[in-house]
Amino acid sequence: MNASNTSDAYVTSTITPGDTFNVHFDNLNSISGERDTYFHANLIHDWIKDIDSSFNGADYIMPAAVNIGSEDALWPCNAYWDGYGINMFSAGGGCSATDQMADVIYHEYQHGITQFAYDPFDSPYTSGMGEGLSDYTGMTLRNSPCLGDAFFGTPGGCLRNGENTLQYPGDECGGSVHCLGQLSMGSLWQMRKNLITAFGDTAAAVAHSDSLFRFAMVGRPYTVPDLLIEVLTADDNDGNILNGTPYFQEIIDGFDQHNVPSPLPAFGILHSPIQNMETAADPIDIEAIILSLNSTISSAEVVYSFGAVEISTAMAPGNEPNEYIATIPAQPPGSVITYYIHAVDVDGNEYFSPETAPDIHHFFLIGDLASFPVLFSDDSESDQGWTLGIASD
Repeated sequence: MNASNTSDAYVTSTITPGDTFNVHFDNLNSISGERDTYFHANLIHDWIKDIDSSFNGADYIMPAAVNIGSEDALWPCNAYWDGYGINMFSAGGGCSATDQMADVIYHEYQHGITQFAYDPFDSPYTSGMGEGLSDYTGMTLRNSPCLGDAFFGTPGGCLRNGENTLQYPGDECGGSVHCLGQLSMGSLWQMRKNLITAFGDTAAAVAHSDSLFRFAMVGRPYTVPDLLIEVLTADDNDGNILNGTPYFQEIIDGFDQHNVPSPLPAFGILHSPIQNMETAADPIDIEAIILSLNSTISSAEVVYSFGAVEISTAMAPGNEPNEYIATIPAQPPGSVITYYIHAVDVDGNEYFSPETAPDIHHFFLIGDLASFPVLFSDDSESDQGWTLGIASD
């Protein structure tokens, strides 16, 4: 702790070897800004280590300057991270002392965490996410969407609020990073609220929200849509966010409140078409992820054909979120199978795969080349009256 405009905190005493000496700081040997900054800086350090014990970027004796006054051109109403330590200001200009504001201390310390998490690359500054990530930390550790309560001296007056309604891309911010930061911190705060509702256990929900926040930084996102992808990736449990994640809806809704575009289509069918195969002794599985984020899928079917007659079979929900499965009976070599997937949600919206269905279908063959009759062949070794290519070729 480095205190400006006063002597640094101190304790002097004579101690007998082997005795226990309890250090006590009060107004006689320290100032409030020293004590508060020391306590809360250590609290956030322990918080991030509890979430991710492997994170060691802030494992050093970090300098903390407190009670900074007019000797700093940025005083008053400020605080900042300087790349190595935090700098907290004394009261002045109608503003409270930031070295005595827990959430402002958390905010500045998080700038350091973000710097170390993104190292050796730059922190996400221009998108405002650097400020947004710091704002979220201040809010979640105080369990309040009101960041900087009484910053301007009036209790209940927030510097910024997690309950904001700013919409992506935030053009009205004019590039102001503190304004743009409301997109990421507002999305994260709403996600946190959604998780609390889903979990029914506030402590567990907050722990999960904070974990998603921390591990989303591993991907070093630079935009808010990228942050959403990284949060979903952190929540994912099977290596495929296309089939949803355990708390997909809670996360998506949090970001959707701020018009942040989803990395997944808002609706549609995700399906990898069946490839040609030499044999099909067993029924052939048709699998798809069917999404209707604004509604609920009421029915899904596979329509297939071995010839002129089309057959419909219902798709049943699979084991993964939004997954549907149906089977086509095994067929002998020489078979040509066409199929498409058709789904309807409760609002009556229809979805197809391929999107050209029912006019154009997926298709695949069963068998090797010998299984199919050769109706015509021309190896171009002898003249059969064909003209190869076109004049301009």
